[in-house]
Amino acid sequence: MFFRRVFGKFGIISLAVVNLIPKILLLTFILLMIWTYVSSFLSVNVNVNVIKARVEVQKLLYDKDVVLSDELNIYPGVIDVRKFNSGSVDKIFYFKDDNKYLAIKFTLKDDGGNVVKEVVVNKPHYEDMLARSFFSGEGSTKSYKLFDGVLFFDGKTLKPGVLESQIIIQ
Repeated sequence: MFFRRVFGKFGIISLAVVNLIPKILLLTFILLMIWTYVSSFLSVNVNVNVIKARVEVQKLLYDKDVVLSDELNIYPGVIDVRKFNSGSVDKIFYFKDDNKYLAIKFTLKDDGGNVVKEVVVNKPHYEDMLARSFFSGEGSTKSYKLFDGVLFFDGKTLKPGVLESQIIIQ
């Protein structure tokens, strides 16, 4: 009634505005709590290195310089052991001379676990990057080990095997 006596008709409007302030504050508080709750479940840091590692392996499994191929067909995932060497793999993963960001070791094993062939990409920096992959912090690298079921052709027959890939990314 104080506002009505002092301000007349405008006192009722002023009282409504004054009563609206706690409602706005309460609504703001509720919205902030909902935003805090939802944002606590959202991941802001997305690590794409696992995806990069998978893409590097897929480059090898789909490249015609390494997989079994003839004049008309390419057979992805079927590794030709005769073509699987450091020269053909280095063509796929071309780097500048001083690459310190990526190193890969491919190990082709038969179904018994025996090593058929092993190829290292970026061999000059592989051992150094591998040693740094066990530490965290600035200057460290991340190592990912991936296993892919493949077939390999030894010149006579197709045999089942596993391509073990150790990808080191800085």
